[in-house]
Amino acid sequence: MTINFTLNLLTVLILVIAILAIIDGIYRTRGRGGILPILTIIVGVLLGLSAFITVPFGTQVLAIVLLILLILVLVFRGSTKRGPVLITVLAIILDAILILHNLGWLVIPGIF
Repeated sequence: MTINFTLNLLTVLILVIAILAIIDGIYRTRGRGGILPILTIIVGVLLGLSAFITVPFGTQVLAIVLLILLILVLVFRGSTKRGPVLITVLAIILDAILILHNLGWLVIPGIF
């Protein structure tokens, strides 16, 4: 049995977003994070898995849910330091690029 997958820029973008969301969620659960960082970790793992396997909701729905969670975590950040804020903002920007590309509203010739 062999497993094949295509490694392109979109797959790398999905993995980077998932890793940033997981790291951000881990940083925020160390403090008084609540439920939002835990949901961010779960959705980040599901988004990372969606690059390789078929998930029930699809990549687009997971990306939108992750974007909403990251914005909520940024707004209700609690008592975190400045480090995770940069990770959160970077994950939000990359996730917005992924959503716009999947909707067909963002086309960069030669890259996507």
